[in-house]
Amino acid sequence: MMRKYAIPLRVLVLLALAAMFYAKLSNGTIAFYINQRFAWLSLLAVLLLVLFALSLLWQWSQQRRRALPTLNADEDEAELLIPLRSARIEERRLNGWGIALLLLPAVLALLFPPRPLGAGAVQMRGIGLIAPDRPTTTVRTSTEPSNILDWLRAFARESDPAAFAGREVDVVGFVYKDPRAAEDEFWVARFMVSCCVADASAVGLLVRSAEAAQLQADAWVRVVGRFGVGTFAGERVPVIFAERVELTEPPAQPYLYP
Repeated sequence: MMRKYAIPLRVLVLLALAAMFYAKLSNGTIAFYINQRFAWLSLLAVLLLVLFALSLLWQWSQQRRRALPTLNADEDEAELLIPLRSARIEERRLNGWGIALLLLPAVLALLFPPRPLGAGAVQMRGIGLIAPDRPTTTVRTSTEPSNILDWLRAFARESDPAAFAGREVDVVGFVYKDPRAAEDEFWVARFMVSCCVADASAVGLLVRSAEAAQLQADAWVRVVGRFGVGTFAGERVPVIFAERVELTEPPAQPYLYP
């Protein structure tokens, strides 16, 4: 039975995978998994999966047109067919496992709605205090940093945190509560993704605010204030002395790209 419908099952699984990729491309959640500049590869995957499914359908239609094997075989022929039957049984098992493995990503995507990495992942991976410039990065001193990654790159170019004292800052990120931080401190953080979430690393800015204790981990906030100098884990670091902390909606693209 499995062998009879193996090809139609494969076709359905391939189309399910294509639909899953297309849905994530359509609603933008593909960016929760990979760098947005690689989104075209997901579209290519959709096209290839559909083409492969169509080729299997054509193969199946050709098989259906072939004449059925003769059912009345003599005893000698029956003995010769025993190894073939055993091989077919093993093939069915392999087909079953293969179909299950192909279907697994679509099932997981259905059971677990896509979510960007958050504070829980920071606890496992740690948080970065600097983000060095890439060799091709052009430094524009006239341009004010606009996000967490920009500020961390600016910190990497200056050895003294006091150089940023008094600078205005306006950034958006999620709340991360580090057990080493004081009660009136929290991290406003984002994840930096080079290729996919497997290589994602958390970066953030330390914030000092009277509202820190009321904020929930993973809540997205906009922090407005000025930089000062503080200490974290025995190191002098720039600290945002918040003038305003506002709850906000997560951005359409939650990750930052180096």
